[in-house]
Amino acid sequence: MLRAHICLIIHRLCVQYVYLPMLKRDIKDVMDHWNNHSIRKQNLGDTIHGIPETLFRNPEIVGMHEK
Repeated sequence: MLRAHICLIIHRLCVQYVYLPMLKRDIKDVMDHWNNHSIRKQNLGDTIHGIPETLFRNPEIVGMHEK
């Protein structure tokens, strides 16, 4: 029982060692793409157009102020 548990832990650590760097890289790529894509101006609603990263870093561009 204990041996099986240890083998399971080792297997889990090996999988994390192999796949975690790839997963982190892919998540960062998606995050970078999402934060730097352009949001189009909408005819309906209060949607603010621009690039999310720019809007977050410079809220004064759209008339917002940091609290």
